[in-house]
Amino acid sequence: DLWLSATVGVVGDSNHLSTSWNAGLGGWAVPFDTADHLSGPGTIDVSVRMTDERGNSATSPSEYAFTVLPSMPEVATLAIEADESTALLEGSSLAGVWEGDAPQFTFRVTDAGHRSDLSAGVDLTHNGITTTRAAAWDAGEGVYLATWSPGRESLGSWTAEARLSETTGVADSDDDGLVTGPDATIELVDRTAPSNLNLAAPTTHVLGEPLVLSSSWVMSPEERAIASLTVFGPTGDEIDVKGTTASIQTTLNHTVSASKLVEGLHRVRLDVRDEGGNVATPIEVNVSVEERIGVDGTLHATRINSTAVEVAWDFRTDESTAQLTVQLDGTEVLTTSVPEGEGSQTLDLLLVANNLLATGAQHATLSVELCHYAVDECLTNTSVLNLTELQQLGLEGTCLTDAPDGNATDLLVCQISNNGLRPVVLTWTTLVDGTEDGWTLTLAPGAQRTLWEANPAFVKHNDDHRSTEEWGVSWHLSAAHEGGPSTSLQSGEFTFTPPEENDDREGEQASQDDGTGSSERGPMLLLLGALFAVLLAVVPLVLTLRVGRRQSEGSDHEKTFETLAVDDSPPESPTPVTPEDPEASTYHADLLEQGYSEEDATAYTRQYFPSFRS
Repeated sequence: DLWLSATVGVVGDSNHLSTSWNAGLGGWAVPFDTADHLSGPGTIDVSVRMTDERGNSATSPSEYAFTVLPSMPEVATLAIEADESTALLEGSSLAGVWEGDAPQFTFRVTDAGHRSDLSAGVDLTHNGITTTRAAAWDAGEGVYLATWSPGRESLGSWTAEARLSETTGVADSDDDGLVTGPDATIELVDRTAPSNLNLAAPTTHVLGEPLVLSSSWVMSPEERAIASLTVFGPTGDEIDVKGTTASIQTTLNHTVSASKLVEGLHRVRLDVRDEGGNVATPIEVNVSVEERIGVDGTLHATRINSTAVEVAWDFRTDESTAQLTVQLDGTEVLTTSVPEGEGSQTLDLLLVANNLLATGAQHATLSVELCHYAVDECLTNTSVLNLTELQQLGLEGTCLTDAPDGNATDLLVCQISNNGLRPVVLTWTTLVDGTEDGWTLTLAPGAQRTLWEANPAFVKHNDDHRSTEEWGVSWHLSAAHEGGPSTSLQSGEFTFTPPEENDDREGEQASQDDGTGSSERGPMLLLLGALFAVLLAVVPLVLTLRVGRRQSEGSDHEKTFETLAVDDSPPESPTPVTPEDPEASTYHADLLEQGYSEEDATAYTRQYFPSFRS
């Protein structure tokens, strides 16, 4: 037995309900209408009494309580509104086409029973995907409110479905909203092209310089645009263009190469459209490219190798040419007219720096100018050149290491080579008892010479004279670049002093004064006497003269000899020389090899070998 009250009452009263067993439910059940027991919404208590067949009973007052609601959830109204920046282009608010940079939508839902305790929401579906926006109760407006802020990725068609449902327990709900099917349709579109296009470019531009362009535009947040900058030449032909793929950037900059520009009026155009195909109105500017009075460009000086410098330029001017001037340490070494555009000039330092090198300079300031003929305007380049390598003689060979022998027939026999970059002037000087002789020769770069010089003392004095009279010879070999400071390679002297004869009486006195000493010196004196006797008995040596090998073929300098002072008196003990004398023949052959003519070679040979016949 059930009583719809807080206590167990009397069987048969208005609140009493008699149940029956329900096998399907596995318990006792009884249906009833709440309207028969409650005049309005409220709470109904249920009290229970159970009685067995013997009449035993148990009671439970207020065993259960439940609430009786005033009505079922039912959507009464749905209203859709947008913010001020979002426009309804077509249709109504429940079936319209909307556009906005960043749209904001508000959904208002009411219940038919004016209930405020329900769960409310709006289901938005696009391409089969549903997004639910919860709608909270707004006591001020007396409606359930939901908001939605779609982005650009949400462009397209949407359906909206409002729903209401109970918040607790198993209860009914209105999921179908206002009508069968979608309660509203929303079409989100973008029909607005990018705006506020701006293009910055100079009104006049110097020919030969790159042209810098910049542009910008305005579009919706997250909107993607495609833009391009196009440059047209004076004839209207397109000469350059730069574009972008679809992106969110709102600027486009470009630098037009100077090589693409010519003198005259150029036109630049900016085109922009969004990804949806909305095209902005293009804008254009004009740029007048003019040739400036003056010189514009670059000027360089590059050391190619030890002996060469390359001057290179790339310039433009309002005239066809400009003046190129090159100076070394303030001295002009080159001035010439060069045409507009690219070009170069190679300077041979051995020529242009010859005077400077002659001073022994190790460094030089190279100044290059490319100047306009009419106005005082120039391109300049200044650098410092290292001349150290050019100042090096670069000589090698035995002439630098082997010392001459002043007491030999051949005073100097050696080799020398020029491994430097400039010609070297060699100077050989000898002095015999006040008589000076010598020569100069030029050794070109890469050349090698053999120097074979006879001892002038052996030419001037015969054997007897050289063995009995005092005589001397000095020599000096130096090297220098033409006009430059001299460097000594070899120098020296040799002096011969004959031995003094011992006085016999002094020897005897010394022997009387010191008998012991005399006996000790006796053998030494006998040895010296024997050597002196042998020296006087030696047949005088045949006088020979070795002259320097002929100069290398092609030299601009000739070897010169001063006249030698030769003793014309006949030797005291002449030695007969036959035409077949091997030494005379060898000497004659050497002269021919050195480049002397047959006549000159024979004359020189007979000077020292009178009996020689060619």
